[in-house]
This record gives sequence, C-alpha cells and structure tokens, in this order.
Amino acid sequence: YDDDKKPITLIVDASGLTITKKGDYIEQKWIRKKKEFVKLHIAVDAKSKKIMSFRITKGNVHDSKKLGPMIREIDKKENYTIDKVYGDKAHDNRRSFNLLDDMNIEPVISLRKNASTKTRACPLRRAEILLIRKLGYDKWKQLKDVGKRWIAEIVFSSIKRVLGEDLLSKKF
Repeated sequence: YDDDKKPITLIVDASGLTITKKGDYIEQKWIRKKKEFVKLHIAVDAKSKKIMSFRITKGNVHDSKKLGPMIREIDKKENYTIDKVYGDKAHDNRRSFNLLDDMNIEPVISLRKNASTKTRACPLRRAEILLIRKLGYDKWKQLKDVGKRWIAEIVFSSIKRVLGEDLLSKKF
C-alpha cells in the first residue's frame, strides 16, 4: 500500500424500500401481482460505519450487479485502498470474485452450500470453496470474521428509523 492511502474494509449489502402505503392486507388478499419496491445498495466502511458509496435501483436489479460500480468508485478516491470486502450469498458469483481478484481485494463472501470447485474461470472463488471444505464452515467464519456484516444492517436500520421504510415519491 502507498503511505498516503488508508486501507479500508467494506461491507456491501442491499435492502428494499416500499413505494406505496396502500392497504397491505387488501393488496395481499385481492391483488396478486408482486409489490413494487426500490432497492438501496450500500458499501459501508467497517471501521467508521460511514456509507462510502450507494446506488438506488428498481427492486428487480440483483445485488451483485452494483458491487463493481461501487467498489470502483471507492477505489478511484484518492485517500483509500480497499483491502477486504464482506458480502452475503447474493455476491457469490464469478463476476464478483474476478473483480475482487483483479483489484487485489480479499473477499469475505458467504458461499452457497452447493458451490462447485469445478469452475476454472474463477480461481479465487475455487480457493475459497476449498478453504471452507478444509476448515469447515464454522472455522472459516471465525477465521474470516464473517460476523462483521452486521454493520451494514445497523446502517440500514438507522436509515429506516430516520426516513421510514416507505418512500412517498410516485416516480423513480
């Protein structure tokens, strides 16, 4: 690392915000279409608990699609280098692992139970799967300190307490 740049650990997550305050019971009982919502994707610094980057999308946008733009945005900032990224199973895919590998960032991403080691296109993900199989999931969680992901949940809780879970805007 450069002496000027501070290494930071990021926690990435996403949460939904409803866009209507209609009668939930009636809507659930009689209107069968899925309820629309807006998704807030955040990258939080584990130490300061500040939001370093965020994206707002429609509810059907997958979490892992916004990981790359947020990580690159933070990496471009002059004062920071990212040393570790925590994420949930939504980020368990080849694109996320290859991005982190290219940027020399350690991933702490929970893997699916049925994760296969056969993929040759993503050596970093394969190495993580083999490490989990060697140590066992509980020891891997201790080694990687997976419990830090709660920090993102605290940030979402704070946002929703201040702003509420409902948005009043009618347009995206």
